[in-house]
Amino acid sequence: MGKWIFGIFAVLLALLGMILAANAHDTGMFVGGMLFTLFGVGVNFWLIGHEEDTSSTVV
Repeated sequence: MGKWIFGIFAVLLALLGMILAANAHDTGMFVGGMLFTLFGVGVNFWLIGHEEDTSSTVV
C-alpha cells in the first residue's frame, strides 16, 4: 500500500511541475517545473521497475 501512495504522490508532483512549467514567465520557474515533472515521472518508472514479479514462482 505504501508504494501506491508514493506513486500517487509522484504523479501529483509531476502534474504540479507541468502546471508550473506551462505557466512560467521566467526561466527559473520553467526549469523548476520541468525538474518536478522529470522527478515524478522518474519515480514512477523506478516503482514499476522494482515491482516484485511473483507470477513466475513455482509452488
